[in-house]
Amino acid sequence: MQRLYLRLIFSRLEKTLYFFKDFKTLVYNLIKPAVYKKKMIKVLEINRKKLLKKQDIINSKNGHKNAKFMNVTR
Repeated sequence: MQRLYLRLIFSRLEKTLYFFKDFKTLVYNLIKPAVYKKKMIKVLEINRKKLLKKQDIINSKNGHKNAKFMNVTR
């Protein structure tokens, strides 16, 4: 009787451990893409800011060239 009781307890314990193991992998598989997406959005935001700065520098340089060119042609 005691063996059956212990076997029942350990089988239930084993099932719950398998459930939590599967639950852990499930949560990991669901959270991992969300974290990756968040990091990618952050990287893209940083890259966008860098590109905007470069574009502003290029625009300011081009603006000076055009102004000089227009002064010469007049």
